[in-house]
Amino acid sequence: MSRYFMTLVMLTIFVVMVGIATQYPPQARFMPFVVGIPAIGLCLLQLFLDFRASRRVKPNAPADMRNEYEKAQEKISGMVGQKMEFDMAHEKTQVVVSELPEEGETRREIILWTCIIGLVVSIILFGFWPTIPVFIVLFLHYFAEKSWRFSLALGAAATAILFLVFQKGLGVILHSGFITEQLIDYFSGM
Repeated sequence: MSRYFMTLVMLTIFVVMVGIATQYPPQARFMPFVVGIPAIGLCLLQLFLDFRASRRVKPNAPADMRNEYEKAQEKISGMVGQKMEFDMAHEKTQVVVSELPEEGETRREIILWTCIIGLVVSIILFGFWPTIPVFIVLFLHYFAEKSWRFSLALGAAATAILFLVFQKGLGVILHSGFITEQLIDYFSGM
């Protein structure tokens, strides 16, 4: 149910964004359309896939006669993507396999939504160019658990690519941020 809710929230945000952008001049509506229209399509696709998955009836499967060790071995093989065989006395070994608890998944979704909302607020306050590299680096390091070196390299590369595509290639002027504009006005007036 939470997946439907999150997808509907995102769909609403993108529909409102595109609806508001229709009132903008042609150059100003370009970016909201480029982001919003594909996102609306993807949200609708996700709703369709979630609905189809929830409607799928599972046939009565025969009882699973494997012991816990064999089930765990198959589960680990599926996780690593290849057949795993363990040489150990499994008769005396207790294997505990658990799914990610619902509260763990909910916590991860809350963290992800906090990151997205923080990104939007930071872009509004500080602008696109200061926010994007910082967000990418922090997200990769803390959420995706990548090294600082990898996070910094990817953050710099992504920012350079975005700058070349949007600023230089397409000539799109992105929001510079309310606080950043105030600071620039303050320091240029000195």
